[in-house]
Order: sequence, then C-alpha cells, then structure tokens
Amino acid sequence: MPADLQQQYSLLTQEGEAQDEHNSIENPRSSSTYEIPLGPFLQKHPAWTRLTKLALIQVGILVVYTVLLCAIGIFIFPEIFHQSRNPYDLKYNALNDAYRYQVREVDYNFNTTNPFNGAPIADIEEEWTYLMNGAHTLRVPEADMKKMNMTSIQVNDGSGDYLAVPIGYHMLHCLYNIYRYAHPEFYGEDEGGPAWIMKHTDHCVDNLRQFVQCHVGTGFETYKWLDTRKIPWPVVSTEEVCVDWTHFDGWVRERGIPAKDMATWRDGALVSHPKYGPVYGEDYYNRTLPGPDHPH
Repeated sequence: MPADLQQQYSLLTQEGEAQDEHNSIENPRSSSTYEIPLGPFLQKHPAWTRLTKLALIQVGILVVYTVLLCAIGIFIFPEIFHQSRNPYDLKYNALNDAYRYQVREVDYNFNTTNPFNGAPIADIEEEWTYLMNGAHTLRVPEADMKKMNMTSIQVNDGSGDYLAVPIGYHMLHCLYNIYRYAHPEFYGEDEGGPAWIMKHTDHCVDNLRQFVQCHVGTGFETYKWLDTRKIPWPVVSTEEVCVDWTHFDGWVRERGIPAKDMATWRDGALVSHPKYGPVYGEDYYNRTLPGPDHPH
C-alpha cells in the first residue's frame, strides 16, 4: 500500500476509535455501562488526588463542627430551638418538689356540688377557714431566691431565709374576699366600707383574670342537645391536668410558718423593719404611720 494511503487509513482508524469511545460514554441509549478510566489521569496528575482527599477531610471536619455547635446550642439555649412544655425548663422554682400532676374531672357546671359551693353556712366557712389559715408563708433560702431572681424580707434568726407565699394562696384569698362581699348577710359589712369593697374586688378580679390567662387550663367546653332548647347547651365539666392539691398544700403546710406566728409575728422575733424595728401582732392595726387604705 502506498505510504500516503497508509497514512490516511491510519488517521481514519484513529478517528473511528475516538468516535466509538465518545459514543460509549455519552450515548444514553446504550444498554451497557462504561466507566471513564480516571486512573491514568490521576496517575499523571497526583495533585488532584491530594486535593480530593483534602477536600473530603475538610468536609468531614465541617460536618462534625456543625453537629457539635447545634448540640451545644440546644443545650445552652433550648428555648431558641424548641418551645418548652415544661415550665421548669424556662424558670427555676424552689417549689419544684411540691408539684405533682394528675388528670381528673373538674365540674364547672351551674349545678355542681362541692364543700365550697352555695350560700355560706358553718360547714362551708369551716372549709374556707382551713383553706385560708394554713402555714402558707415559707422560708425560702437565699440561694433559691437568687436562682428565681427574686427578693423579699429576711427573717431575724440570721439564717438568711426570706419570706414568700406561693401565689396560688393569694388567688384563694381574692376568691374568699369576693365570696364574703357577695354575702354580707352572713359575714357582715366589711369595715373598709363600700369604697374599699369596690377597690378590693376590682383588684381581685383583675388578679384572677391574669392568673387564668397565665395558666389557661387543659380542658374543653363542649356542647350537648336538650329537649327544652333548640340551640346547643354548653357542658363545662371536663378532664384537666391538675396540680395534686392535697400533695401541694401538704408540702407547703409542712414547711411553712404557722398561721399563729404570722398573726403575731412571733412578738417581734420574726422580722424587723429597717426603720421602725421589730414587727408585732398589734402593728396590723397601727394607723399612726402612712400606709395602704386598708390592710390587704
């Protein structure tokens, strides 16, 4: 074969092989799978191998750091990553051990009967007396007060303890006073007179409004049909997740200052005013100093 023809044949053969290789890689209709031979390329370019390994190592380190940062963030700032369902995750409470929860049926209906419902009689007043005259005032250690970011008045015995009353008892105090004001035929007219009754009632109603909006409750008002009415009738007896009151009240009474000591202030031994000195029981009725319109 002449040299020029042999050269042309060689060129055509090389072009054909190149075309076949191209088709075998890029032709999506091919039923066979072909791999691009990168080995020779990487052998000729070892820098690419080093860069690939370095990139993989850096990506791995980045992933590890990201996971660690997220874990630390969730631990330190849980409120940023999720809405906490446990109130003690949001704020420390010195009464944590006093709280136990239970699911129970609570009857809010008009015709409900319980020891506190109805016009005042001796038995009902006895229930209120027990509820309101327990050892509700606690001695809270200074360390707990600091954790709760609160302050109060310290007792005189050098322990550093502070006086504090769980807020639920204040709400019971408000309810009891509204109940008293609604039944002057049993309790008599309050010594503060109509102006004080109105002011105190407004205060207590607003306190209870805030308390309800803060704690909301977990139950539902539902409806039922009555033969005597065409429109739905509300049913306000519902299951609630409640604090176990017996346990809570018992826990507080066991640790609280007896009511008789709070009534007399232990004859000056419990607390002292920084300006006027020890506080005594008769100071409840001291009107010689400026103060509130009426003892709360």
